[in-house]
Amino acid sequence: TIASDGTITAIQGLVCSSTLNVNNLATFSKSGSAIRLNDNSILRLGNDDSDFFLYHDGNTIDYISAGASRQLRLTTDDFIIKGASNTETLMTATKDGNVVLYHNNTGRLNTDSTGITVTNRITGGGDSNTYINVGPNDIIDLYTGGTNLVRMNANGNIGINNNNPQNKLLVT
Repeated sequence: TIASDGTITAIQGLVCSSTLNVNNLATFSKSGSAIRLNDNSILRLGNDDSDFFLYHDGNTIDYISAGASRQLRLTTDDFIIKGASNTETLMTATKDGNVVLYHNNTGRLNTDSTGITVTNRITGGGDSNTYINVGPNDIIDLYTGGTNLVRMNANGNIGINNNNPQNKLLVT
């Protein structure tokens, strides 16, 4: 269909043998069965500018937006977020199972039916040398200023300024 200004508004039964370019914004490519949008183009679903969209800025930022005051739902029973190279796991979530946050491909925070498990230390307030370390052999250490000031061992013995307490409370 051709409008009065000469613009093609519809083509019924269009068959394209390789590539169809639409106003230099989108390319429909037969090879690879892909719809390609040029950089800085937005793929929008819905009737309003605030509806869902996908956007690539042509450089380093990609956006998925459900719009203001809307929900974005990803539905699956086994959810995995990987780094761009697909070699490093960032997060996993399993239906009726664990949610795990990773650092450097190692699970660090794990939720399960009993609560959470933190691998190694818990640091808060931006002070990197003050933390709680849950170590092997049922030992809990409290550090401040990078120094182990309090230790509780598997026997329930607590040492202050002593990392091998032999009594219920040992202060040195």
